[in-house]
Order: sequence, then structure tokens, then C-alpha cells
Amino acid sequence: MIISTEQEIRCKKNKELLEFVCDYCTKIFKRSKKRYLDKKRLCGQKNQFCSGECHNKFKRTHSQLNDIKVHCKSCNKLITKRISKKEINKNHFCSRSCSATYNNSINPKRKKSKRTCKKCNVDITGQGRKTICDNCNNFIIDWSKVTFAEIKAKRRYQKNSRIRDLSRNIYYKSGQPQFCFNCGYDKHIDVCHIIAVSSFPDSAVVSEINSLSNLIALCKNCHWEFDNGYLSLEAK
Repeated sequence: MIISTEQEIRCKKNKELLEFVCDYCTKIFKRSKKRYLDKKRLCGQKNQFCSGECHNKFKRTHSQLNDIKVHCKSCNKLITKRISKKEINKNHFCSRSCSATYNNSINPKRKKSKRTCKKCNVDITGQGRKTICDNCNNFIIDWSKVTFAEIKAKRRYQKNSRIRDLSRNIYYKSGQPQFCFNCGYDKHIDVCHIIAVSSFPDSAVVSEINSLSNLIALCKNCHWEFDNGYLSLEAK
């Protein structure tokens, strides 16, 4: 509560002190005009307190007057809520768990609809947004049926590069050691074929050429030594 009148406040300078009565302990204290106006303008504070302790005590007693007892909508437990919150919210919960339980029972999650392949009607439910199965997808290739001759027929330049790309993918996905088999170097490795790709007949399938038993990791130096006959390796 402020003791000075509005006319007295207008006459005083910003640094001059005004007299107030604490709204909690009724103690008379002084505060500058500037601080009073700032609080009033920024926070809209009508009550005045001599200290932060009195302010906190006033808030506690004032909030208890505005509290009301309500029941949790999910477990029926008695809880305390502010009157303002009771007016805003229709349902009240004692915890997030009760809130989730109640809301999920009212609005259940959508069930996954059954999905079938557009071409062969095979069930593909739970496989993401697929519209066709793997067997009908032309972009998925079964390398156990593709022969070496078919790979070479599609390329005129670097005919074995596709097989080398596939061998790297197979080796890295298999969880094999990521270091040189000969010297243990692990900064960079090359995935090599123990039996050379060019030595396989045209009838050999790609899965046979790129089998894990025919793949090995070597560093650049050991790879060069192996290709030039200075290093000998046996198939695993």
C-alpha cells in the first residue's frame, strides 16, 4: 500500500523516496519513485512488500485461499488445484501417467491397416510404405541368380567394377574385421578377392564370386604386394 497521494507522486523526482506500508507485515518502508513506477508498468504489481520474504509469505497464504480439492479423472485420487486452473481445464490428473492412460483410452492409437502388394497381393503389412513386395520390385536384384556373363554384357568399360562395389557392401555389412589381414593397419582398407574375379568362368554367379570366404581386407601396400605376387594368401 502506498501512503503518498497521486499528486505527491507526480511532484516528486524519480530518485526521491516514497513511503509505503507492507501489505503483509504492515511495516512502513521507503522506495524510489522510479522503482515503484517500473514495477507498476512492467509487472502490474499493486501490492507492495518490504522484502522478498514478505512477498513469498503473502503469495503462499493468498494461493491457499484460491486452492480447491478435485478428483483425478483416471485414478480418482484427491488432488489440490488452483481455482483458475479448474475453470480452464475440464479434466484433472494427479500425474502424466494418469493423463496418458485416460487420453489413450478415449482416443486410441490408429491400428495399422492391412497392406498387400499391388502386383501379386502378398501381405506386406508392417514393412513401411511399400506398395509392392521385394519379389515384384525390379530394383531389388537377386545376385544368386545373376551370372558373371550377364554383368560383363551390360558394361564395355571396367566390367568388374560392379562386382567390386557389391563386394565392399557385403564385407562391411557382415561385421568382418576392419583392418589389414596381413599387417593390422586400420586407417584405410581395400576389400580384395582372394581368387581373382577374372579367373571365374562366365557361368559363375555373383554371390559365388563375392562370398565372404573369398573376401579379405588389406591395406594399400599389402594389396599391391598381393596383386604382384609378393604376398600369398589362402582362401578362408
